[in-house]
Amino acid sequence: MTPLLILGLVIVIGLSLAAFGTARIRESKRRALLVDPQVQRSARADALDELHSQAREAAHKTGWAPVGRWTSSGRDRSTDTEREAPVPRERWIHVGEVFSPAAPIHRQDLFAGRQQQMEDLINVGFERGQHAAVFGERGVGKTSLATIMTSVFAALENKIVVRVNCDATDTFDSVWRKVIDEIHVLAALRADDRADPLRSAVEAAENEMSDVTQMRANDVRKLLRMVSNALDCIVFIDEFERLKDPQSTASFAETIKILSDESVSATIVLVGVGDNLEELLSEHGSIERALAQIHMPRMSPEELADIVERGLEILDMKIEHDALATIVNISKGLPHFTHLITQSAARAAIDEAEREITAQHVSSAITKLSYRTQETVLNAYGVATTSKRDTIYPQVLLACALAPSDQQGFFSAADVVEPLSEVMARPYPIPSFSRHLHALSETSRGPALQRRGSEHRYRFRFMNPLLQPYVLMKGIAEGSILDSQLERFLTGTNTEDAG
Repeated sequence: MTPLLILGLVIVIGLSLAAFGTARIRESKRRALLVDPQVQRSARADALDELHSQAREAAHKTGWAPVGRWTSSGRDRSTDTEREAPVPRERWIHVGEVFSPAAPIHRQDLFAGRQQQMEDLINVGFERGQHAAVFGERGVGKTSLATIMTSVFAALENKIVVRVNCDATDTFDSVWRKVIDEIHVLAALRADDRADPLRSAVEAAENEMSDVTQMRANDVRKLLRMVSNALDCIVFIDEFERLKDPQSTASFAETIKILSDESVSATIVLVGVGDNLEELLSEHGSIERALAQIHMPRMSPEELADIVERGLEILDMKIEHDALATIVNISKGLPHFTHLITQSAARAAIDEAEREITAQHVSSAITKLSYRTQETVLNAYGVATTSKRDTIYPQVLLACALAPSDQQGFFSAADVVEPLSEVMARPYPIPSFSRHLHALSETSRGPALQRRGSEHRYRFRFMNPLLQPYVLMKGIAEGSILDSQLERFLTGTNTEDAG
């Protein structure tokens, strides 16, 4: 073998080893932030298989076959219309269908995570006398969960599923009038062998309610009992926190108690109760056993990454690791911002005839979105940071967004010291900014922050959770914080309990 040939073999082997080592390093870095997507898909598929198996057992012989479910071997499209990946000119439009920050997720193949909450609601739906309250911060996906679970239950032949939204003008009576109207529509549209019994039950219920001018808990009991003679009834009442009338909240508590005590074959699911769950429970301590409390925490980094990767797979696109990490870090567990940033970044890539989202595409999206976001969020930031003289409110708010927090989103003044010192490029002890924290918790500045606890033990969190990711986007767009600093601060959490 000639020396030249030996030298060539050495070079080839060396390059191969280098490529292999680089690939291993990249994979190691990826796993440090996110669980391997393939492992995630497998785990999610196993969880969904188990979830659907439990649903079948609970439904006995209903013949339920969920549409477009995931199986251990991947997407089961047997009940879906086959579709090919969109061509580039169509992809820009499809991005808005796949990533929808302004609307809840309505397709099961786009809904990521929340397996425990789905299983809890499945169990509630098949247990007579059991009801549920789904609660959590704004923007964590409660309405998307309600939308998906409505379609899951609606696939069962022996159930009628109603979902209505509350608004600020609603009362107990007006909410149930909405429910009656929706039941009437569903009964009219039904075309199977259960349609006639359902229509007869609805007609009887309407006749019974015709003389009722103001619905009370016992009227709802009679209504649901009559409807459930034909089909088990599940009622999702979304945006329940917008129901401001205290008497209405008390009436819902009374209704749940009556339905549970009399074992009516109907289930009420209150969605979005937020901080008024305690108020609801205080009306009737005895309803606690009948009301499953289903908490919707902020999503994990793995779940947020799954949203991005699952959507891009449908679009026949992909994303660089660093770009994905930035989206996940900025989102702070809120899927709204994951959808928002990914939608904008994907379209930026498509405009450049690219199928892969890069860190530059994400950076461009963040810059654009920092000036084009919800008016309420922009106003909240302006009120919190605007001052007639030069102040450090913008920097303090950015440091609060970077501060480690507990599972409820609370952080202490001590948690703000390190990020603020880095943002300001010099040490900033607590006395130098404590008054800013307290001012941000006052009405004159929003309040931007919610304060709990006692003096010297106060803890804070963002009043509007959507403000926190916006502050991070604005900080990056203006160069106040770098992507590397963002990742370093946001990969750890403070496990101290909220005070």
